[in-house]
Amino acid sequence: MPFDKLGYEDRRIFEPFTGHAPFLTSALRRLRELLPKDISPQERHSYFVRMLSGMENEPFAREIARYALILADYPNPDGWHIHDANAFTSPEFDRLLQDANIVLCNPPYGDLTSAERG
Repeated sequence: MPFDKLGYEDRRIFEPFTGHAPFLTSALRRLRELLPKDISPQERHSYFVRMLSGMENEPFAREIARYALILADYPNPDGWHIHDANAFTSPEFDRLLQDANIVLCNPPYGDLTSAERG
């Protein structure tokens, strides 16, 4: 992804269907490469938290996603925005999508029942 073509504050990334956050952790790594070398750990963490968001309705996957991001940005604390919501039905989905400049996802495939869509 050409993240470097976007301005510093325009690299807002949203991962609906976050699961265990494979795309968010990869995006975090790429954002880290593009940051100035003299940025403090606190400023770096604040930037990542501002730039990265996700949505996941499965509690265990959400927990794994948070831990994955915590480990990817160690030793900084939590604070990640992994929304507890169903992307098919959440009114937050539209707002998060509009706020993002980059959307990375691996949506569920196959025929979903009405109940599975929420």
